[in-house]
Amino acid sequence: MLKHFASGKLQASANNDVIDLGQRLKDPNYELTFSDLNLLHLEDPAHFKQLAITAYNNTDSIPEVFSFATAPNISIATAMRSSMSIPALFQPVMMRKNGLVKRMADGGLGANLASHISNPYATGGARASQQREGKERLAAAESFAKTMVMGFDDHGRSQSVLFQNNKARPPSLIKRIFGVFFTKNLAETMKADDDRLHEAAPRAVVLKHEGLDTTTFDAPRPTIEAAQRAAEASFLEQLRRNGVVDKDHAMHVTYKTPEEAAESMSEGDLRAFYDSHSGSKGNEKDNAKQRLSRAPLIEAAIKRLENKGPDLALTSKA
Repeated sequence: MLKHFASGKLQASANNDVIDLGQRLKDPNYELTFSDLNLLHLEDPAHFKQLAITAYNNTDSIPEVFSFATAPNISIATAMRSSMSIPALFQPVMMRKNGLVKRMADGGLGANLASHISNPYATGGARASQQREGKERLAAAESFAKTMVMGFDDHGRSQSVLFQNNKARPPSLIKRIFGVFFTKNLAETMKADDDRLHEAAPRAVVLKHEGLDTTTFDAPRPTIEAAQRAAEASFLEQLRRNGVVDKDHAMHVTYKTPEEAAESMSEGDLRAFYDSHSGSKGNEKDNAKQRLSRAPLIEAAIKRLENKGPDLALTSKA
């Protein structure tokens, strides 16, 4: 990040707050906050992205989300340290919240795959139970298409979740024992994580980690490098297989009626669809309607475009 400031791109900013932040970041002890990151994102969104980090509030037994919206003045380093505080292995982070001290532990205790933070239609999200009709159905499809979910292989378990969620094998014994001592809702948490991974396909990627596990702290460097290469190769292969690296992406949305489908389409899409299927030239709306009277979606498109007013809405391109 300092290198980016040194390049002069942000130093040339007309925003004095950005310039001041650049000066503060020259202090090696300064910890970037979510508010700082939001400032950088607004200034240069191509290089600085919004960030959300999860932790588990052991005091209140609830998940916590750290972001610009929820904790603007918390340092990102503190949020990361909270999120990695695996019980019995790392000390919890004591954090003051609303005047009270809370014990923050590993975010995986509350949500290991927290895609619902960025995709409100995912399991556990704000709109997960929303009735999906018309434009809401399209909005949900777009939200899933824009959200990539990555899960650890977990010795093959994530693969079974991805393809056969209802037949996935149960978590390992050590995870179940872990859950009994450190979280009250392990079964519900893991079920929600499984559902989020399963429903994300084909935007779901399973990260291979070879023989390394979460608590493999003493692996030799060659083992770590080999696992990293295997993970990268598998990751890129899955992206290509799922079409994620293609320039253009397609979404599959199922509607109950042609009218519902037409209602969810923009006027421009409806015009393009009409023109590509009518075969008419010039303003031949009546002839086109007669020829295509048996095409329900065309009929629905015509009705909606007619409601827009002028006949020009249905004029085909020559």
